[in-house]
Amino acid sequence: MKQWKGKKETVVKKGDKLELDKGTPTNYTIPSIAKVPGSIAGVHYPDSIMNIPADVPPATPVPPLPSAPPPPPTTAVSLNKVNDIALPSVDRSKKPSDTSVHDRYDTSVLRRVVVPVKVMTLFQAMAQTNTHKNIETCGVLTGKLEKNELIITHMIVPKQKGTSDSCMTSNEEEIFDYQDQHNLITIGWIHTHPTQTAFLSSVDLHTHCPYQLLMPEAIAIVCSPKYNETGFFILTPNYGLPFIANCRKSGFHPHPTEPPLFKVADHVRIENSAPLEVLDLRKA
Repeated sequence: MKQWKGKKETVVKKGDKLELDKGTPTNYTIPSIAKVPGSIAGVHYPDSIMNIPADVPPATPVPPLPSAPPPPPTTAVSLNKVNDIALPSVDRSKKPSDTSVHDRYDTSVLRRVVVPVKVMTLFQAMAQTNTHKNIETCGVLTGKLEKNELIITHMIVPKQKGTSDSCMTSNEEEIFDYQDQHNLITIGWIHTHPTQTAFLSSVDLHTHCPYQLLMPEAIAIVCSPKYNETGFFILTPNYGLPFIANCRKSGFHPHPTEPPLFKVADHVRIENSAPLEVLDLRKA
């Protein structure tokens, strides 16, 4: 099981004890998230997705909620189930730096990830009921490798439960079974921040780590309906990925912000006409 949490918390000393002190959420901005339709860094939807009917009929494939989406199956020769990585239950108290300036990694070596624009529009429409209730929603992005490009063709929304700042998936074996049946590889995951901006919290970083360890191109998409922004992120390969992979702390724990732990995924290309199948396992 995995969890995401949000809101600001700091560790304070009271007497001889260290305790968590909840404070006011800090307003951070992710300058690199572009608010330009179809841009690589981010997507801005005029009037947002709130105009999309809430009752979107499930096409065929979709993503998770009672624990962060499960780690992706291995992608080399076949997709093998990955052991769940225990994610600490924490608040999104701090936003680790998101910038490409300090990252020396040449992302030109990464294969292109093609994201149908329907991924964002359909997912936010499917999450609309939860969003109105200030509840997070999450999903898994899968697809195929064609001509050295990773193309997202299916979005799986697993059985899940969420809160205003957390999301937990269950019955993850249903996801793996579906992928095995359709020869799909895991290319990333997606979730909403109902009331916050698009960024990767400390728990989001831990959630994404196994995805990127198994596939360097794996992306994390964060949709922020309130701020009309969508972010496409990866852990910085030279620092963020090894740092999070070696972080053994549990519960709430802050991460350093410099060097940056994550950055905008500039190897993403958004396709307006690309098809997408959606599987909503919440209704199964």
